[in-house]
Amino acid sequence: MAEAQRNKIHDMVLKLQDDTLLHKDEQPNGNTIYHLYDDGQLTQQKGGWAYLQRSEFDIYYPIARKLNLDISKFEYRRVANYIEYGYIIVTYENALLIRKEMLILADLL
Repeated sequence: MAEAQRNKIHDMVLKLQDDTLLHKDEQPNGNTIYHLYDDGQLTQQKGGWAYLQRSEFDIYYPIARKLNLDISKFEYRRVANYIEYGYIIVTYENALLIRKEMLILADLL
């Protein structure tokens, strides 16, 4: 069951990631960007011309269980403390939908 749930999450990630949400010509406060990481962490930061140049703020922390999602399904990579994470740019609403499925996966493990 866990593998089927992982596949469902991977399909959602591929379908719902949306790079068009980033508007590099806008002012930072007018373009909020949400990142959903492969461990369930959800963050927000300023977009526009300040994207990736300002702090990233946690909305939800990582899910406690190791989900073992395939980070190659995620659009981007980030390395922190020698660990590689995959993440996508997504709307807040879609991030919550995917994260809900991640929580279901955590319960199956």
